[in-house]
Amino acid sequence: MADAKFIQVLLPLKLDWEPYYALPEGTTAQVGDAVEVTLSGHRYTGIVTAVDAKPAEGLDVKVAEKISPLASLGRNDNGNGNITLTFWRTLADYYLCTPGEVYKAAILQAKTKPVKPRKKKAGEAPFSNAPLTPEQADAIVQIKAAFAAGKTVLLQGPGREEIYRQLEQETAAKCKSVLHLTPAKKRIILEPVKNLGLVVVDDEHDASYKQDSPAPRFGAREAAIMLANLHGANVILGSETPSLESLYNAETGLFTKVELKHGSRQEITLINIASEARKKGMSGSFTFKLLEAIRSAIEEGKKILLVCRSKQAIPEVGQELKNLFPEAQEKTFKITFPGGLKTTAPEGFGLIAFLQADTLLGKEDFRSDERALQTLQHLSTKAPLAIQTREPGHPVFKALLEGGNGLTFLEERRLCALPPFTRLVNLVIRDYSEKRINFLSEQLADQLRRSAPANDGMVIGPYIPSYQQEGEYIRIIRVTLARDKSLKSRKQSLYQTVKDFEKQYKYTGHIVIDVDPV
Repeated sequence: MADAKFIQVLLPLKLDWEPYYALPEGTTAQVGDAVEVTLSGHRYTGIVTAVDAKPAEGLDVKVAEKISPLASLGRNDNGNGNITLTFWRTLADYYLCTPGEVYKAAILQAKTKPVKPRKKKAGEAPFSNAPLTPEQADAIVQIKAAFAAGKTVLLQGPGREEIYRQLEQETAAKCKSVLHLTPAKKRIILEPVKNLGLVVVDDEHDASYKQDSPAPRFGAREAAIMLANLHGANVILGSETPSLESLYNAETGLFTKVELKHGSRQEITLINIASEARKKGMSGSFTFKLLEAIRSAIEEGKKILLVCRSKQAIPEVGQELKNLFPEAQEKTFKITFPGGLKTTAPEGFGLIAFLQADTLLGKEDFRSDERALQTLQHLSTKAPLAIQTREPGHPVFKALLEGGNGLTFLEERRLCALPPFTRLVNLVIRDYSEKRINFLSEQLADQLRRSAPANDGMVIGPYIPSYQQEGEYIRIIRVTLARDKSLKSRKQSLYQTVKDFEKQYKYTGHIVIDVDPV
């Protein structure tokens, strides 16, 4: 093989190295080409990452079996290197996994790829001829100015779809592609994409954009921005109730915020359950004040959406309603619970009522206040909103009544060293032995502390106590990292410490690194 030419190949495996292969005689390859190879007796389709490579002397190098340019990522699709490979490496670097794991996830996504929407045929009218309102037209002017300045746009408010549609049509007319993400139909973003011109992430605040497994455990919003930056594409993040991180980025000038204010919220009534109970103003789960609002809605022939404490409480609340309003038709009421709001469209109701809104105010999750405010703000634009609570003075309800947004909670986040002022990494340990998981969790935490000197911008803990799930014990160590120029090196140090620990204790496969957990 003295005259052989060598390539390096990315395989869909958790490897921190990329093996060398010799090209078959008379063949050539370019970065991005697909190639069939064998490793440890198993056949894989890999991706060429380097040509004219020079393996270490004496290394046993096998011959690649087949080069497939047509099944490749595309050859040098930005003129300087392969954008898809660069994107995968960027994701792996940020989310502390290997490029091979990203490649494997891309293969899995390709196998479950949704049906593409029908393309418009030549001669057909545009997808929408609806005229833009003056406010929407002005928003497009602001958006284009932000694009010209190289800024990501945060588009807030109702009526975003028409703006997306026009900008997407204009992008397509320039022969550029569009990536449009929604929580309900998440588009594939790990697959190769050519000539990307526009990325739209709607409902950007939605937690379902974060992938739980397998690696890379990425946030689709952040990944889409990374991909757009590599292509030099424009980005719009849209939401009626933006995430605190995006609002903060707009406040600090990283994003440009464009707001659509057409359509205002409806009446909000806050009812103090404790106060009403003291006055004997309760009937079961309902205050008399809420019953009066329900009765008025029934008399006006309106439908009512009730949100109760939990899914298990729905039958009980349903029976209470039958006893209280025997004359009402069954279709008058729709009963759900906080988790069910994700699949319950709030449109078409004359009243939305929370029976125990305090269930939104989780104590363990620092994002619960932000999400509670987002939920209530969203509902308040759909129908009059009646809220029963034992904590009427809570900051969430105060911000809701005053028309505030997530920025209300920024100072608390700053004082507690929480995002967006820091980065969080969860180390999730799984084991079938509770004794072993507790012992090794403590050992790992000790090694992490030794790897991070005092005041080095890395805080180990708090711990989430072990709990059982599907027969396994799970324990989580939270790591807080200062958000400064040393963030990347701290993350890599964390990654290396975990790798060394797995090797030392032969504990590979038990520890998951989750960057930016939600």
